[in-house]
Amino acid sequence: LEKRFPEKPRHIDSLLTRKKPVLLVSMLFFLLSIYLTGAGLMTSYAYIKSTDLQYQGQVRMGDPDKSQAVEYLADAVAADGFNLDARYDLAVTLYEMRRFKESEEAFDAIAEIAPDFQRIHMNYAVLYLDWGQQSSQKVILQKGLQSIKRELEINDMDENYYLQGALQMANGQTEAATGSFNLFLERMDRNRKEMEF
Repeated sequence: LEKRFPEKPRHIDSLLTRKKPVLLVSMLFFLLSIYLTGAGLMTSYAYIKSTDLQYQGQVRMGDPDKSQAVEYLADAVAADGFNLDARYDLAVTLYEMRRFKESEEAFDAIAEIAPDFQRIHMNYAVLYLDWGQQSSQKVILQKGLQSIKRELEINDMDENYYLQGALQMANGQTEAATGSFNLFLERMDRNRKEMEF
């Protein structure tokens, strides 16, 4: 037997005795990588599930009764809270259903995660304009003016001036509204002339 299994080399013993901390650290990194891989798989699964539910909700957003769309979109958000597109679709659907407070809460959740997400302030302004006109609450219309001002700081688009004018008009600021509408028309006219060349 000794010929078949010669004495093990000394360097193996020394590795096992001197390098225990190294082996322990290596094993910890190995276990950590397994854990993180599992977490990555769970994240991927949550994203896939959320995206599927979001699609189901989007299909139903055009229905006259949007309650099924809200259910699917809420489930999509529950599956992956970082799916901002699902949150946005939920906020817009709630707005279309005239569930203004819930829509505002859904937009708030988006703004908390990504403060400058896809013209979020413009969406707030539209929400507050309709909500304020329906409820005749000046406080809500003021929130709309603040939102459109923030949107204009981020995104200097023509239609934002029109929306600002509508909010100013709803707030009884007719001179300011006239200025915003005129600026909107000037910008549209300039864009039309640029397109002709």
